[in-house]
Amino acid sequence: MRASFGRAAVLAFAFGASLTLAACGGEPAEEATLEEDSVAETDALANEAGPLEDPSQPLPVTLEPVNESGVEGRATRIQVHDSLQLSLMVQGLPRDGEYAAHIHKGTCVSGGAVVVPLNPVKAEGDGMGRSLTTIAASRLPADEPHFVQVHGASGVLACGDVQGR
Repeated sequence: MRASFGRAAVLAFAFGASLTLAACGGEPAEEATLEEDSVAETDALANEAGPLEDPSQPLPVTLEPVNESGVEGRATRIQVHDSLQLSLMVQGLPRDGEYAAHIHKGTCVSGGAVVVPLNPVKAEGDGMGRSLTTIAASRLPADEPHFVQVHGASGVLACGDVQGR
């Protein structure tokens, strides 16, 4: 008889414990949802406020066509510790091959000297081209204006001012 009482007590305890865990288990799920909503709100507010001043955040640069070249694209700068990764994605290139790309001091309107030559943009048959270059962050001082240009045989094809950091 003691064995059956002991077994019943263990089952009752297990049932009660599972009810308690189930009741507690519901609360963290609600908190997690609230935290997720809070993160989403924070992200939305950050996007409305504009780019963050955190240098580790990607910095996009829109490349606009120059002299009706039809070439446009995007350059993205990402700082990783003491280096910068510069990725160019361009479309509308007139033919296969390699196109020179540089970072210049100044703006697209004012012009300026080449500060950093980038790896060439490699174009494919569909007019798309890509390039990836890594440089020391110290080569692009944050307090000076810079712009990115893609060049072809006929001159400058696309240009974009670097905004922010």
